[in-house]
Amino acid sequence: MLEMQYPYIEGNIICDGRVHRITPRTVFRIEDLELYLLNYFDETLRTECTTIVQRNRNGELVKVPLIDYDSVTNMMRTGRLRLTEVPVNELFAEYFSGRRIETLKPVKDFPQCLTQARAVIILYIDNMGNIYMKTDGQWHLLSGEALMKIMESYDIEWHMLVPDTLAPPSLVNIAVSRTAAGYIAENTKVNGDGIGYEERYAIGNAHHYSVHSKYTDANGFTRMTVKP
Repeated sequence: MLEMQYPYIEGNIICDGRVHRITPRTVFRIEDLELYLLNYFDETLRTECTTIVQRNRNGELVKVPLIDYDSVTNMMRTGRLRLTEVPVNELFAEYFSGRRIETLKPVKDFPQCLTQARAVIILYIDNMGNIYMKTDGQWHLLSGEALMKIMESYDIEWHMLVPDTLAPPSLVNIAVSRTAAGYIAENTKVNGDGIGYEERYAIGNAHHYSVHSKYTDANGFTRMTVKP
C-alpha cells in the first residue's frame, strides 16, 4: 500500500484533506507526458478510485486532483488520448517504503492539467508555408528535423509571420506536412520503417503532437514507439 495526501475540497466527501492509504491497481502513461492515470483502491474509504498523478521537475510523484473529471473521460472515450500501461512497481518503487505522494491544489479540469504538463512554444508561418522560430529577436527558418524535435518537447501555438495573428488550420497543415516531409523521407527505409508525427489534440490554441518511430519486428509486425 501507499500513502497519498488528499486535498480539501468543500462539499467533496472523498477530498477530505487527509492522508489516505491506497492500493494501486493499474497505471497508464498519458501520451508522452509525465502524466499518469492511476486506478486504485482507497483503503481508507474502502472504494475504487481514479486520479491523475504527475512527475514534477524534482522527479517526485504528486496527485493532480481534478474538480471535473468529465473532460478526461470524454477524451479517452473518443480516442484523443494515447494511454500506455506501465508497471505499478516501476512507477511507485520508492513510495512503497513509506514515502508519501503529496498533492497539488485542485485544478478545474483535465485541459487545464494538460496545459500545465508541457510548455507551449509559438512558431510562425509565412504565406509560402515556411516555418520560423524567433529567438533573441532573430528569425530562424526551421528544417524538418528541427520542427519534429520541437514537437517532441513542446506544444505549439501557430501564428502568421505577418501580421502576428493566429494561422489558419489549413495553412498550418500544409506548412507542417511540407516541412516535415523531406526529413521523414530521408529517414524512411525501403521496408517502410521510419519516423512520423501525429496531432493528438488541441487545448485552446496549443496543439499537441507526438513523434513516433515505426519499425518492423522479427515476426514482420509493424511496431511503433513514441518519442521521447
